[in-house]
Amino acid sequence: MKRKEIILPKIYKPKSGVFTDWFVYFSVFDEFTGRMKRFRRFKGFRDCKSLDECQANANKLKLKYTRMLRRGWSPFENKGVIWSDTLAYVAINKQRKPIRRSKKVIPYYLSKFLESISPGLVHGSMQKFQSELRIFNGWLLENNLDDVDISFFTSNNAVAFFNYLITERKLSGKSLNNYTLVLKRVWRFAQKKRRLLQQPWAEIQKYKERTKPQKPLKRGILAMLKSELEVTDPQLWLAAQFQYYCFIRPKELRYMQISHLDLYDGRITLPGDITKPGKTRTVDIPSEFLSRLIKDYGLTNYPENYYVFSIKGHPDERHIGKNYFWNHFNKVRTRLGLPHDYKFYGFKHTGAVVALRAGADIKDIQHQMGHSDISVTDEYLKNLVGYESDFFKKKMPVI
Repeated sequence: MKRKEIILPKIYKPKSGVFTDWFVYFSVFDEFTGRMKRFRRFKGFRDCKSLDECQANANKLKLKYTRMLRRGWSPFENKGVIWSDTLAYVAINKQRKPIRRSKKVIPYYLSKFLESISPGLVHGSMQKFQSELRIFNGWLLENNLDDVDISFFTSNNAVAFFNYLITERKLSGKSLNNYTLVLKRVWRFAQKKRRLLQQPWAEIQKYKERTKPQKPLKRGILAMLKSELEVTDPQLWLAAQFQYYCFIRPKELRYMQISHLDLYDGRITLPGDITKPGKTRTVDIPSEFLSRLIKDYGLTNYPENYYVFSIKGHPDERHIGKNYFWNHFNKVRTRLGLPHDYKFYGFKHTGAVVALRAGADIKDIQHQMGHSDISVTDEYLKNLVGYESDFFKKKMPVI
């Protein structure tokens, strides 16, 4: 059942008869508080000279905000546009599906595009698409482009939107390039029905991406963290080892259950609904770590439906929260006085570097990482270790 998210505008007529006490009110679900919030609009009533003028002004405000809400507008400052599932709200007092206009305006295609990709996406990926297109939909509304046929959207409009993303929202080059890819996909989707439709995003340049290099943990830092975590936070140390040995991502660790572990064959099989690429992923457990999982952590003693990581510090029926690992690691990092550029994800990077230097084949690292293509693994490792020369390390003549 879709969440009911708005109560459409109504008119408040004061018994006092004072014109300035008139207002139009409506309620909108605040996704950040989880509650409905009421809004009042008083504009224009101060200038009214009679009850008829008050009524006319109230009708005008009611119609204005009804249209805006049905188009997906949000009254929350700096929170963009909130969609029920695609573009429009579901009216709480009407209990009907979002309005679909016969005119093929841009929000129509945005909504249809989201519906088309939804079945193949995990929840987090779908939220990302929605978040990006909400911002675009809000910009359309602000620039009176939400109610025009999609064919009237030009390359000049596209440039104006990207200027907005750069100047107002201060997006990075990586985020801008991602917007280009997403919006091109939307227009390609629309072109399946409208073959003569032009692609307005073709002239958008590729922006330079500035990314911080991934940072593995130095040997001394790793030893320091191991000594600390083994004593103060054994569960976080277990998670760190799963990253180091098996390259399992934090989100995958959060939802990993005892049933996913084959502690006799030494393998972990993660279902597609919790992995980053959305596909089932199987990795190997190194023998030394496997022995620890059985003897030290006793993971064979828990029910299959238990999550490996819980707020109790041992496997339980309820998994940990989204930021559990990050918050716990950051506290330890602060306590040890380590630089902030060392991240919890660094255990995974460290495992990859150690495996490569110990002679692991890049194909084996690709499989353990869950990368779809070996070129992804190659680029990942280059970012971690760069180019290492055996000659300069061992054979360079002494001065």
